[in-house]
Amino acid sequence: MLVPLFLLPFYPEEKGFWVYYAAPAVLSLVSGIVLCYGTMRTPDTLSGRRILALHGSTPVLFAWIYLSLLGAVPFWASGELTFTRALFESVSGWTTTGLTVMIPSRLPHILLFQRSMMQYFGGLGFIILVTTIVRRKTAMSFYSAEGHVDRLMPNLMDSARLIIRIYLGLLGAGTLCYILAGIPAFDALCHSMSALSTAGFSTQDGSIGAFRNRPAEIITIIQMLLGATNFYVILLILRRQFRKIWQESEIRLMAGLLLVFTLPISVILWQRGPMSLPESFHQALFGVVTTFSTTGYSLMDYSQWPGPALALLPVLMIVGGCAGSTAGGIKLMRGVILLKVTATGLHDRVDSPRNVTDNTFRRNQEDHPIDRQTLSDTFSFLMVYLLILAGGIFLVSWTADCSVSRAAFEFTSALGTVGLSNGLTASAPAPTLWVIMAGMLIGRLEWAAVFVSLYSIFRSLCRIPVSGLSGPR
Repeated sequence: MLVPLFLLPFYPEEKGFWVYYAAPAVLSLVSGIVLCYGTMRTPDTLSGRRILALHGSTPVLFAWIYLSLLGAVPFWASGELTFTRALFESVSGWTTTGLTVMIPSRLPHILLFQRSMMQYFGGLGFIILVTTIVRRKTAMSFYSAEGHVDRLMPNLMDSARLIIRIYLGLLGAGTLCYILAGIPAFDALCHSMSALSTAGFSTQDGSIGAFRNRPAEIITIIQMLLGATNFYVILLILRRQFRKIWQESEIRLMAGLLLVFTLPISVILWQRGPMSLPESFHQALFGVVTTFSTTGYSLMDYSQWPGPALALLPVLMIVGGCAGSTAGGIKLMRGVILLKVTATGLHDRVDSPRNVTDNTFRRNQEDHPIDRQTLSDTFSFLMVYLLILAGGIFLVSWTADCSVSRAAFEFTSALGTVGLSNGLTASAPAPTLWVIMAGMLIGRLEWAAVFVSLYSIFRSLCRIPVSGLSGPR
């Protein structure tokens, strides 16, 4: 919370905001000391360590809720927003969603920077920062519970540190490219943080499209693609091992989605609008990348797109980026598994069952079989995801008193941590914002981690024996 204060020497007229960051930082420090002291002096059966041992996703959920509350303080204390709307902005930032209830042009630089900073660290993951300094057996369960699946080095701590170095390096390179493209330094830093974290908060009311800068838009596309890619593939890119990159199943599916969705949307925009074919292709490519990477940046108002083109975007919102990336959605890896199983089923119907089909997927240069457990996990995840999606659409439509189509677009965007909006969020009542906040948090941590955490807390409070409880694999 102290990081935004480094902007005050550059914007001294905003020095009055320092207390809104210093106070919660001091409160966090005191609370941490009290919690650690109390945990050390309290028996394990009654302490927070019992919850720690119960399931790694429980402290992860606590951390994300606490960070969201902490991030809401400057927005609320400064009088910019009510508590609910301030919390909404904070949750949207930390979960890298990008839905907003604020008007960027009316905000001071320090609040604009905080919004981008929350997304940057939210994309990296709070637990990754912890695992660089914590040497506990529970560190691996924390790491997995936050959605990280890549181990770039044999040692978990070394993996976390390498990921941080890559993330910081990409931020520096992206910011420099923006500056060279003519974007002011402050805007360059904020947009680089948001694009890499596949988030979407902008310093401009018209998002990245407000700059009318084609090189900056191309830089944004590249950063969004990197953000939607897992860190193992980024490491291969840095090592120039391009042949190995194409062997990854998720990368092949990503390339397929780019082709299958960009081309028809380009034609639709060209036929039904005043754009030239090259401009239509650029708009379509940006729209497809910003949607499936779950970033939410825009070059124009998507409500102005023809209906057939707009109808394709929710599909990409649900799919999302690579597993282990900063993107949301159900993840490309689950899409690979579903496509492989579907292809195998169709093959068995039209060809001899004795002919062997490839029923594996490749990830991190290793072939993984699609066994019964993998299928069960994938289909159960998808089924619950769709149930949550349907329930959320109903609640948003009910609480906001809007059409099902508007509610569907908005909640699908929230659950996929995309951030594209049809304007519903900006004027939504408090109950609707709470529903969307729940969707953003579930979308970022995935429903299994959230539900297991809540169940673990319930069992702990009820003093029910916890032996045998295990989380999702």
